[in-house]
Amino acid sequence: MESKSSQETELFILGKGQAIAEFIGKSPTMKFDIDEQGAVLKIILSEDMLDKIKLGGHYDFYMTRVNDTVFICFKTENSVWSSAPYTPHLSKNFEIIKYEEGEGMPLTIIEVCNKDGVIINMELLGLGNVFSNELMLQCSQILNHQWNPDYHNSTINAVYDRFPTDDELVENTDGICYSTD
Repeated sequence: MESKSSQETELFILGKGQAIAEFIGKSPTMKFDIDEQGAVLKIILSEDMLDKIKLGGHYDFYMTRVNDTVFICFKTENSVWSSAPYTPHLSKNFEIIKYEEGEGMPLTIIEVCNKDGVIINMELLGLGNVFSNELMLQCSQILNHQWNPDYHNSTINAVYDRFPTDDELVENTDGICYSTD
């Protein structure tokens, strides 16, 4: 049996209707990650929340950095802002990429029901060039600092204490927006 090289990664194919066991029983939340393939935004919802976020149509994205944590905020045209704190220190296969003019980071959005872990919807889209490169810049700067999980967690707690809703986070911090057409 041949061993995998350290640069090979396992390929997982996800599809609508498939169950992801790790999300069964989890609290509603958003999880954001970046690897060499692009970004993934997993939206974990309870059954009663499934009709509140409908994928498709217009999307707004916002990012702001506080200390060494980037807060990625997301909303569909009829929803409120939701956020996912992110640091590249927690990504297994993070890679800095410079996007050329007209290019942007691919983003897979996965909507999951926490009752059974079933993928309700999926969508693939491209983030804008300026937004993608700014996110890469922020991540590269964060990677220049030593990882401190206590500092990361205290930053998250302090931000959510100061801004009880994600709408307040977006309205009261300096950041960058990207909207789809």
